Amino acid sequence: DFALSGIYSLTNKPSQLTAKLTDFNENGLRPFLESALAGRKLVSVAVDGTASAQRNPDGDSAVKADLQVTNLVVNDPAQQLPATPLEARVQLDAGLAKQIADVRDLQITLTPTQRAKNQFQLQGRVDMSRTNAMQGNLKLTADSLDLTSYYDLFTSTNKSSAKPGARNKTQGGAVTPAPEQATAAVTNQLPFKKFTVDANVREFYLREIAATNFQTTVLVDGSHVLMKPFQLTVNGSPLRATADVDMSVPGYKYALTFNATNVPFAPLWNTFKPDQKGEASGTLSANMDVKGVGTTGESLQKTLAGNFDIGTTNLNLDVSKIHSKTLRDIVEFVANVPDFFGPNGISAVEKFGVRAVGRSVGKPSGGLSDDVSRSPIDVITARGTAGDGRVTVQQAVMRSSVFEADVTNGTVKLAQELTNSPINFPVSIYLNKSVAQRVPYLSSANASTNSDYVKIPDVYVEKGTLGEPKPSINTKALGKDVLQQLIPGVGGGTNSSGNLLQGLGGLLHGGSNTNQPAPNQIGTNPPPANNQSPVNNLMNRFLGK
Repeated sequence: DFALSGIYSLTNKPSQLTAKLTDFNENGLRPFLESALAGRKLVSVAVDGTASAQRNPDGDSAVKADLQVTNLVVNDPAQQLPATPLEARVQLDAGLAKQIADVRDLQITLTPTQRAKNQFQLQGRVDMSRTNAMQGNLKLTADSLDLTSYYDLFTSTNKSSAKPGARNKTQGGAVTPAPEQATAAVTNQLPFKKFTVDANVREFYLREIAATNFQTTVLVDGSHVLMKPFQLTVNGSPLRATADVDMSVPGYKYALTFNATNVPFAPLWNTFKPDQKGEASGTLSANMDVKGVGTTGESLQKTLAGNFDIGTTNLNLDVSKIHSKTLRDIVEFVANVPDFFGPNGISAVEKFGVRAVGRSVGKPSGGLSDDVSRSPIDVITARGTAGDGRVTVQQAVMRSSVFEADVTNGTVKLAQELTNSPINFPVSIYLNKSVAQRVPYLSSANASTNSDYVKIPDVYVEKGTLGEPKPSINTKALGKDVLQQLIPGVGGGTNSSGNLLQGLGGLLHGGSNTNQPAPNQIGTNPPPANNQSPVNNLMNRFLGK
């Protein structure tokens, strides 16, 4: 039922109107709400409310409203929503005099939880006396808010059915860029002039995120929007950010900063990636300062500039659960190090390249797969700059107790379609000393006495594009290193001539290399069948391949 009564004057006399809404239920709301419920079905809801307005052209006007939503129940096939009906109530008391609105009290009350009272207030004044330039100040305050149930109501936790790369592609696998849509400049400023909104929330909860002392101020002045400060404490650690946006520039001109120190990572991961809950832990620290215009590849090529420094520690990330293809490639490379640096290394590289195509989440293969799988990733960091149409990764590290992978001066050359941006990440691999000792043909000469890791020769580069990264192994460098291990003295140095002659003699007559590990060592390759000369393996490797 809907009822409207009152007196409305067509002249400059006082008017008074009263509206009443009774039992507006699920039958009336279902067509409007279900499209936003992420595949869930609206079972029941009741909306009731009253509102009254008084208008006096020669004096003060007032509006009062009280709207209640009760018995909100949604059928969730995944049974992830609570069965307890949700409620909400909105109460408004505002006045208007000489085109100045006085929001005496706008109060919103949600279903309370064990963590929060779920009630917040908005108060302030809005001056509408100037055409297209409202001035004012609004202040939002709350003691404690827990928005988990309402967030879950409109957020799907199901994995997307859309497959990556569903957009048009060229024969080479690159995404065909969509035609650039010209963004018209905002010739008319926003209808606000020095309009500020302040927010203060003592406690805020969202799934596993527990934040305190949230404070922000947003200033809107024409086409200029400034958010400063934006600060809160997330699960006991500080987080700060600022945003400065000029919407009069096509695509929007922006300057953004972000700073977080030792923020617990698991609550963030589990809250925003519930389908991957429990896959990561540890802490997150980040510093970012970037400027640019627009978000398309073409605009970022010309305008993106800044720096970033992101680090995570104690992640405890299972390598089989890594979703980044670039990181999966690195893990797979490490697992295959014994095969790459063995007599049949070229063949192993070929097989590795085949496996890299379409590789999905799962356990890596190769001689060190068990070691790598048993040792979760503890550290992932990245530090770099942006400018001149590219992003430079000055240093990035991925580390577990078995290996460390370092990228130094890697580059991303921004393309008009960002997923087509070429990447070049030279990757240096370090193996734990105890693991490196079990790898044949791998010298420990690069081991530092103060380090737990041994550096293997630099033969690996991650190339391709952001959308389709591809591993690349320098087989020439790989072969040279193995040859140096088989024939001591090739690399030069003291007594190199004698070592070279002895090594050649061993190769020609099938003799064993004194530096080669025992056949029964874990992770080693067996000696050549029928005591064949290693020359035969080298011939197959370099001439045959």
